Amino acid sequence: MDVMTENKVVPKLRFKLKGEEWFNKKIGDICIVKTGSKDTQDRKESGKYPFFVRSNTVEKIDSFSFDGEAILTSGDGVGVGKNFHYINDKFDYHQRVYSLHTFKEGFSGKFIFQVFKQKFYRRVMRLSAKNSVDSVRMSMITDMEIAFPSLPEQQKIASFLSAVDKKLQQLTKKKSLLEEYKKGVMQKIFSQELRFKDEFGNNYPDWEEKKLGEVGETFNGLTGKTKVDFGRGKPFIQYMQIFNSAKIDTSKFGYVDISEGEKQKTAKYGDVFFTTSSETPLEIGYASVLTEEIEEVYLNSFCFGYRPNTLTELYPDFSSYLFRSEFLRKQIVKLAQGSTRYNSQKFNL
Repeated sequence: MDVMTENKVVPKLRFKLKGEEWFNKKIGDICIVKTGSKDTQDRKESGKYPFFVRSNTVEKIDSFSFDGEAILTSGDGVGVGKNFHYINDKFDYHQRVYSLHTFKEGFSGKFIFQVFKQKFYRRVMRLSAKNSVDSVRMSMITDMEIAFPSLPEQQKIASFLSAVDKKLQQLTKKKSLLEEYKKGVMQKIFSQELRFKDEFGNNYPDWEEKKLGEVGETFNGLTGKTKVDFGRGKPFIQYMQIFNSAKIDTSKFGYVDISEGEKQKTAKYGDVFFTTSSETPLEIGYASVLTEEIEEVYLNSFCFGYRPNTLTELYPDFSSYLFRSEFLRKQIVKLAQGSTRYNSQKFNL
């Protein structure tokens, strides 16, 4: 947390430089802020220069309207307040993308970039009357105040944070590659193209093919609940917990009021849960498994559960990969029915 002294800001964490106290400046007083003049249709796949549009994706173009150091952010679209780019080169930009450039002496563009991308979204949300931001007004940027130390300390901070950003980008790329590798391996495992051997080098027994209805049974989620029943009471598994993860994240339960004597099916360790309704068939039938022992938890009404007869037949950690695999997902998507909204009730398990 920062400390205020006579309208000046003194952060608690400081680099070991003999800098002065921090001072506040509006962005519009230390650089030029303007929008581009190009449209999305101006992009060229084989273009020579970066073309910044209203997303994190950087396109290509054959023209450039600026050559130098700049910060860019989208003025409208899905990524408002979340898309940020730093460049020090020739580039062009969309007519609804803002460029901050021509920084005055004593102000580091890289330092401003780090502060701007951290704080700007919160600012536009605060200035917006709605829960989402449709567009950014010029004044949202130009009137935004930033606290600055001396230029050497700005440069030191920017250098440190840029190194962290670079490491994060490397780790993100590595994570993406590992996820693609895992997806490919899972496809081979569950299609039995790839088989493991036991500790003595022997083959495991051949896989048995059974209908899920033969080794378990389905059950419904909550019934008869209205809006006033939620927000208190017993934990329940929410739709997005199933959609987002192969294993139920128990830190994200919702809460529902369960009356004494009310008959509602509880979920338990090893249960598999499926989403059943979506605006696109590709979102149908996502599965997640409860891999922790929970004393009393219920299931969302827009989902259904599947309970194996025994956990030795369908081991929970194994099923969390099996039901999330592309191999099985392709079969589930085929069962989705509907035109404007797709449903797949219990998939004829």
